[in-house]
Amino acid sequence: MSDEEYERIKSEIEIVEERLKEDIVEKEIEAETKINEILSKKKMEFCTRCGSKVESSDDWGGKCLYDDCNNLICKKCWIIDEKRFCKKHAEMVLEESGKKKMFFKEEKHEEVKPVEEKPAEIKTQIYKEDRVNKIKNLTEKYTEFMKERVHKFGVPDWIPFEFIKKVKFSVKTKEYGKLDVIVYKKGWIFKKAKLQILIRPLILTNMDELMPEILEKIGKIYTDLVFVSDKDSVENVKSLFEKAVYQNASLFLIDAETNKLYFNPESKVAEKYLCWFDPKQNPLKFRDILKAMSDMINDRLVIGADKLAKQIGSTDEQAFKMLKKCNFLSQIKGTNSFLFKHTKIY
Repeated sequence: MSDEEYERIKSEIEIVEERLKEDIVEKEIEAETKINEILSKKKMEFCTRCGSKVESSDDWGGKCLYDDCNNLICKKCWIIDEKRFCKKHAEMVLEESGKKKMFFKEEKHEEVKPVEEKPAEIKTQIYKEDRVNKIKNLTEKYTEFMKERVHKFGVPDWIPFEFIKKVKFSVKTKEYGKLDVIVYKKGWIFKKAKLQILIRPLILTNMDELMPEILEKIGKIYTDLVFVSDKDSVENVKSLFEKAVYQNASLFLIDAETNKLYFNPESKVAEKYLCWFDPKQNPLKFRDILKAMSDMINDRLVIGADKLAKQIGSTDEQAFKMLKKCNFLSQIKGTNSFLFKHTKIY
């Protein structure tokens, strides 16, 4: 091959290579444009905070509060979860508020302007959002524990001051770990609600704000109201629960991070219900409670109305009526005491 022919072939190869490079660049630009179009469309169809798909424009809650950001946020994040920043800017605000490590750009040889600090309300919003999510997660975990306990052991079969002979119950889970357990007394035709167990997240830290919520939950039937929170929140309000006295309710506060429960220790009824809500205890039905306070006489377990009255804070007459309805007891004639059936000890 002559030098002239070699140079000609080389030149043609270089021209082909150049054209291939141009084609590749054009294809890359075209692909990038299509990707941007897809991402742009996706951005309008998915919440920029939680990533959930939004079917209708009516489901948008608002735009990110960060300066010059128009990212849309769904109604659930905006209204229910109170999240006002898109995912990208929520992390940036957390960094700027000192909650995450900050990363700085390479230092330039020019006058450094002070970093403009975000308003206090933005910092408060992020702190509140983080804390609320933590408490809701704790409540969801505690609710799962209570659901398993109810399905395994059933529900309390007594209220002040009545033994529920035939028990039925319903369990209803709501958002953010809220749980409603309704205990019914079964009749021939109808059932009647006797007790409600309500599990709720405690997000408020001010006692004056908490009181209306407590009063709202206490209805016409006896209520066991359990608030779930984190350690810091519990410290702010535990004294309220340790002094709470309600005729138709027992109040409990659980620090779900340490499984420590707070209630009024002077409430004898709350003390008896405690075993149902304390993860460290086994739940007791009314029969088991009576056995624990009974006396052994002639190898038989005996419970007196006066003793029960002292244990649950009732009158002797109320306690007698409770014992009278227990189908596992038989009255000792001429007394207010009762024997457990089939409990003779050999």
